[in-house]
Amino acid sequence: MSDERKIKASGLPRMDVPESGPTGISNDGDEIFYGISLKAAMDEASRCLHCPKPRCRTGCPNNINIPDFVIEIAKGDVLSAAKKLKEQSTMSAICGRVCPQEKQCEGSCVLGLRGKPVAIGALERFAVDYMRVKGLEELPVPAAPTGKRVAVVGAGPAGVTAAEKIALLGHSVEIFEARELPGGVTMYGIPEFRLPREIVFNQIERLEKFGVKIHYGSTIGQSPNTLDDLRNRFDAVFVSTGAWIPIAMGIEGENSEGVYTANEFLARFNLSRSERYRGKIFPISAKHIVTVGGGNVAMDTSRTAIRCGAKSTLVYRRGITEIPARKDEINFAMKEGVDFQMQTMQKRVLVDGSGKVRALECVRMALGDPDETGRRTPVVIPGSEFEIPCDAVVVSIGNKPCNKISSSCLSLKTTPSGTIECDPETLETSLKGVFAGGDIVSGSLTVVNAMVQAKRASESIDRYLRGEPLK
Repeated sequence: MSDERKIKASGLPRMDVPESGPTGISNDGDEIFYGISLKAAMDEASRCLHCPKPRCRTGCPNNINIPDFVIEIAKGDVLSAAKKLKEQSTMSAICGRVCPQEKQCEGSCVLGLRGKPVAIGALERFAVDYMRVKGLEELPVPAAPTGKRVAVVGAGPAGVTAAEKIALLGHSVEIFEARELPGGVTMYGIPEFRLPREIVFNQIERLEKFGVKIHYGSTIGQSPNTLDDLRNRFDAVFVSTGAWIPIAMGIEGENSEGVYTANEFLARFNLSRSERYRGKIFPISAKHIVTVGGGNVAMDTSRTAIRCGAKSTLVYRRGITEIPARKDEINFAMKEGVDFQMQTMQKRVLVDGSGKVRALECVRMALGDPDETGRRTPVVIPGSEFEIPCDAVVVSIGNKPCNKISSSCLSLKTTPSGTIECDPETLETSLKGVFAGGDIVSGSLTVVNAMVQAKRASESIDRYLRGEPLK
């Protein structure tokens, strides 16, 4: 065992992780990065037990060597910690903010068995924020050019991850993005207070330094820009179009004026704050906004509603202990004043004489026997109907993939749910030389899941371009 592994844990209490905050110098001269000071990060890192078989690493979908970078922070060598992270992940600044750590790395931390786990997500974000803000990032040198060209469809988390890895392997990469801004869900679907936009743009600037070209406003799946067109023009294709079609509630009145999808609600809020759209796109204006759902996106919409100057209520059919959103996000929402209506299910949207939302009729639920996943099944309590007066409803119960690409290329096999069929190991689709990853393959999951799939697909694409067996 190395000397580093003999470092004793400090036994300090877990730090109170701020979501955001000032970056600069505190009153006592300590450096602060988005609300986390250098001293606080070092103290938190010193809590690590340095387990010989770190469970946190196996709990990470990306298998990041967590103890390695945590030790560097504890020693005060934050730059070394950031470099070690960058070698394993291109999106640590994002994953440190949006990953469900309590279900992954932190959920596996030994300290969490009897107390509070190490704040791994906060330390991850702190290290790479530190390097970026100080301008200390060193870009890796791409391999010698191979002359092969790869098309990446979609500039979301999976597309950006794949594009960088493929470019570093020496291949020429071009991204085709349907929207006018990059980032996918990290740009349009996650609010600024959770993920500063400068971090997303930094990812794109990094890509461009590797020679990656991005074509904005380029929708693939519509003639003359079809998947077959890309196959003819490029040596390989990676499809990462995500899951953007909202799942409907299936209740009366959900198409009324004042009912919005979470996608539209968050995109309008986010774009209204960008320099390009300021004064052109405005956030939803309402006095009382009700969010339907219990995931992380529902937390985002309910908290965004408060920032729109509205009263915010969240409706979820199970209890607070069954809600799937991150605990930190739930706590932030509660502190900010979101009214949680638990064990409550939407029944119909009520409108006024002009067809605008005036209330959401709901019914109370009781929790019955566990379902096949182990979660208790919500059961309607007869006669418990009531109304929540409101002038806007945001539907946040999930998304599914768009079928533009598959409908224009019938030889591309898809599943009944609309996702693209892929070899689970190589992520090659039914079309030779066409690979896919992210939500278009797995359905709506996490950023880190999309990133892991993109890395695996990139390795397969590299083998394919070099004429090597994919398996």
